[in-house]
Amino acid sequence: MLDSVIRKDLSASVVQKLVDKDLLPDAKIIITCRPDDEEDLCDEDWLRVEVKGFSEETIRTYLSATLGEDHREVLSNVELLTLSHVPMYALMVAASCSSEDSLQPRTVTEIYINIVRFCLQNSNKTSIKNPNQFIRTKRNEILSLAEAAFNATQRKTVNLEELSCEDSCILSFLKPLDVKVALTEAITIYSFLHYTMQEFFAALWLLKNPDKIREVFQQCFTEEMKHMKHLISFMCRLLNEENPSLMSCLIPTEELKETSEWFFKEMIKACFHTLFLCQCLYESQSSEACIYFLDKLDFYLDLSGENLDPYSCCAVAYVVTQSKEKKIRLNLQDVTVSEQGMRQFLGCLQNVQWYE
Repeated sequence: MLDSVIRKDLSASVVQKLVDKDLLPDAKIIITCRPDDEEDLCDEDWLRVEVKGFSEETIRTYLSATLGEDHREVLSNVELLTLSHVPMYALMVAASCSSEDSLQPRTVTEIYINIVRFCLQNSNKTSIKNPNQFIRTKRNEILSLAEAAFNATQRKTVNLEELSCEDSCILSFLKPLDVKVALTEAITIYSFLHYTMQEFFAALWLLKNPDKIREVFQQCFTEEMKHMKHLISFMCRLLNEENPSLMSCLIPTEELKETSEWFFKEMIKACFHTLFLCQCLYESQSSEACIYFLDKLDFYLDLSGENLDPYSCCAVAYVVTQSKEKKIRLNLQDVTVSEQGMRQFLGCLQNVQWYE
């Protein structure tokens, strides 16, 4: 099975030979990928299978098994219930809510922030009285990892070639792989435990180097670099000043505020897809950015022809409900919406002037 992260390394000779059937011609190959990457990877003769995610019944069963009676709190939280539609995020939600003193996350990025803070705190063998101060002491190491993540993402690889850090806190995010380079010699290369964690750190590095952000915006519209758009939604939430804090421990607050003042305007100006922008704005949890976006579109959201999963519906509903004084015109012509997603829309119809 070729995992979704390996798809970024199809240039590797062994992987390419497997795909081309030059190596193990009788082997059955399964490639997992995001829908956006499907055209680049799948031959017309290949069998295509789409994973639809957890149903609401499955979510209830899974969370009940992992959280016991506490799962009812998750089910009553529409954001967490929506996130749990994706099996991996259901696992993350369960982990985030397993502690009595943990606040429930609302967005994907917030889950990753909690994971990073948890890993950093638990990589130290001694008790940490001030977690934020501890993160500040590891600032240079974290930003070094973030730079390696960004460079690897740009190259469409999961191998962090520039990483030379041996700090245990940093290595807790990574998995090692020994590669034989000679008969009696091997080198160790590192990669993140999951590719989305690499994208999270890459987004972190971009916020430390805001002069590169506009360049990434432009790259997202090219066929070669369109995968870079997945960094943008992470940046939207990382610019939010609300807890749990992470960025303020790594980058001066003044720098983040200065970036935030132009970031959302430039993102919207770049003319990204409407649904993608709604997802980014949902991650941001910024009412002001939503209003700016809606005003630019004259309060008209055209979602015609879209296939909306529950998360997408939650994102659109969030953006719509931010408009308190002006009704939204919503085009839902030929839209495919699941039962879970439709419930999200029903909750925001009081903000809609008309839809079709």
